[in-house]
Amino acid sequence: IKIGNSDKWIRDDIIQNFKDILKVEKTRNRWFCCKNRLELIDFRLYH
Repeated sequence: IKIGNSDKWIRDDIIQNFKDILKVEKTRNRWFCCKNRLELIDFRLYH
């Protein structure tokens, strides 16, 4: 899975770990991984 416009990629199993460990909500094409309610990481996922 590609992250945004960058050249970085995340494996599907790592995304699954985000789902399991962090609170992850999918909104359209964005994944918000919220940790401790302070950090907000915005992942735009492309297949």
